[in-house]
Amino acid sequence: KNGDVVVTWNAGEAPCSTRGHVFTHREFRSLALASGLTIEKRFVLDYATGHNRRFSFQGNLLYVLRSH
Repeated sequence: KNGDVVVTWNAGEAPCSTRGHVFTHREFRSLALASGLTIEKRFVLDYATGHNRRFSFQGNLLYVLRSH
C-alpha cells in the first residue's frame, strides 16, 4: 500500500530489516482527529543533527497532540 516501506541497514555485519508506514501530514492529522486529538505543534527534526527544520522532507516529524 502507498506509504508502506521496508528499511534495511547493517548492524555490524548482519543486515537488519523492518517494515513501517510513512504517514503524510494529512493522514496523521486525520488519524489524530478520529482519535479525539488535535495537533498543537509540529516539529521537523533534521535527520543528522536533530535541529529544527522548516520542511517535512528535511527530517523526522514530531507532533505535540492535545485531547479535545
